Amino acid sequence: MELKLYYLQRETCRFITLGALLPLFFCQFVAAEVSERDFFPLYFGRSLDFDDRLELDEDFGWPVGKFEENKKDWYGAFRPFLSWGGDKEGGRFYRVLPPFVKFNWDDREVDYRVFPFWTYRRTDIDNRRQKLDHRFLPLYIKSGIVGTEDTEAYSLFYGHLQNRLGVDESEYWLFPLFLKTRRDRFINNTFLWPFFGYGSGGGGSNIRFWPIYGHKVIPKKKDARFVLWPLYGKQRLTDEDGETQEAIGSFPLYLRTSSKTRNGWTFLWPFFKHNRVDRPRRTFEEFAAPFPFYQWKKEVRRDGGGARIGGEDTLLVPPFYGHIRKQRKTRNFDATYRTLFYWDIEKEKKNKFLSKKKVIFPFLWFETVRWDTTKRTSHNTKVWPIFKYDEPEDGGSHLRIFDPLWFKRDSDMERHYSFLYTFYERERDAKGWGYDQLLGKTIYRSRYPDYSRTSFLHMFELFDTNKRGRGWSIGRGLVGYSEKDTGLSWRLLWIPFGE
Repeated sequence: MELKLYYLQRETCRFITLGALLPLFFCQFVAAEVSERDFFPLYFGRSLDFDDRLELDEDFGWPVGKFEENKKDWYGAFRPFLSWGGDKEGGRFYRVLPPFVKFNWDDREVDYRVFPFWTYRRTDIDNRRQKLDHRFLPLYIKSGIVGTEDTEAYSLFYGHLQNRLGVDESEYWLFPLFLKTRRDRFINNTFLWPFFGYGSGGGGSNIRFWPIYGHKVIPKKKDARFVLWPLYGKQRLTDEDGETQEAIGSFPLYLRTSSKTRNGWTFLWPFFKHNRVDRPRRTFEEFAAPFPFYQWKKEVRRDGGGARIGGEDTLLVPPFYGHIRKQRKTRNFDATYRTLFYWDIEKEKKNKFLSKKKVIFPFLWFETVRWDTTKRTSHNTKVWPIFKYDEPEDGGSHLRIFDPLWFKRDSDMERHYSFLYTFYERERDAKGWGYDQLLGKTIYRSRYPDYSRTSFLHMFELFDTNKRGRGWSIGRGLVGYSEKDTGLSWRLLWIPFGE
């Protein structure tokens, strides 16, 4: 009722209950930019009236109910169980116990999930094609381009897949009882996978009595044999560039691989190993002795002209020292630790930001971010779990006192669960406007260009607004005083006197 009157008549209406028996209504016509209705903890609402829109921010039975609406989108919640919202262009979402159940849809995509059992996602690729991914685990999966041969489906009893699992086509009945796969013209049949199998086609052949003996030949691609697996194995592989690689050994005791550009060996895999690749666009070498106590890796990637475009340089001697450096065209990562608990981390996304971070895991985090997009530097600090301080890309700051979750949360989780652990919170935008709140909204202070408000226990309030002027009130108007340029006014039992 209150929202309807406010939209149509631009009224601010209040509902007060004394002793849960006597309802009183008071409505006043307004044309103010900001208006509030506050009966904490049952209800708090704030409306900002712009020339072209209304923006609403309301709490019902704080912190259980929430509703927000602005120029771009709207959001509602019944915390921590349910939330809903969307944008003004048609997108919608629903969440139940985030992140377990969600329903999203807009003009291009429908996404339904009941984690981990059911997923349904349909996406418009263009005006004629749709991509489908439908899963009801462990019984059913269907995915691919709708209406084409690329659509696959399978269940526990029967499956027929296209271009999956490294083959062109696969079909099974009551897996692992029977599996049939096709790669080009080669068809392979397996019974009681992986124990018995045979195959032929296109000049290839396969016979398998695992683990006693097996021999598989695919012309120009693979020739592999084993005897009493894993005691002895030998294979020859040909890659897409026509290079042949041979491997022989008794896995995992010993394995040796060799080709024109690739060589390596492993002993008691994965504890001791050495591999090297030397190709025109990629050189790579790694060594471990023994893993994971000592290992190093070097990689260089080049473009067609020979210029370096990426790579990796890693040396790990846990728990005493480690260095990891990864380079890509648009992203760089550089991390060093002196113990497993102290880290220096540098991340760069070119033309976006450069972040430098020092971490004493998980207690202390100190980060400096240089934003290329806004030409400014921000500082983020966390003393877990005592406080967390962040400066966003567009300026301002966000401070929390007592923040027990050390990992970064998405906005959906923040809205549902932050009230469970926030003792004190302070937020400011780039111009210095914002709010402070202690124990939820028990003590609340906000200040914006045309509006300020300070409240204690939501009973005593100091305010300065366009509508109400400057003043104070007790019991949200039980007793109150305000001053405007045009005069003074008093309130007693929620009735105004004076101007």
